[in-house]
Amino acid sequence: MADGTAQACHVPVLAERRDDGIWLFTRVDRANLIWLYFETPWLLPFVGASHYISANWYPSKALTRKEVPTYHYQAIHIRATPSIVTDLDAIRILAKIIDCFENHLHNINPEHTPWRLTDAPGGFIYQVYSSDVPSIGGAAESHYNITT
Repeated sequence: MADGTAQACHVPVLAERRDDGIWLFTRVDRANLIWLYFETPWLLPFVGASHYISANWYPSKALTRKEVPTYHYQAIHIRATPSIVTDLDAIRILAKIIDCFENHLHNINPEHTPWRLTDAPGGFIYQVYSSDVPSIGGAAESHYNITT
């Protein structure tokens, strides 16, 4: 909440199962003002498959005409309080996020060569993450214990 208004931000969130539950990871640039609200829980919406269902698709509609359209969806909303991580922990989280998306790109297009943090010049990534430049961010780490 900022000035009584709920804050939303669309950032990639990765989940990692650990012995003590499921941990959620994201990276938020300091240019994105959502990082200022680490004291309050964030709402993390995750959506899955969704589809409109026409009333005409129900076989019983032809017999009774007592059907209405509907909308099926999968969604989960998680409230989690983030914490700031810096230096090597932030770089590890950034590497996980980059690897996840780069590997996905490679899986859908085998000609894509995944970019890795090690492709950057030596020390560059650490320099970026240890600087006080406002437009460069750290990472956020949230823990939410999901029982399955």
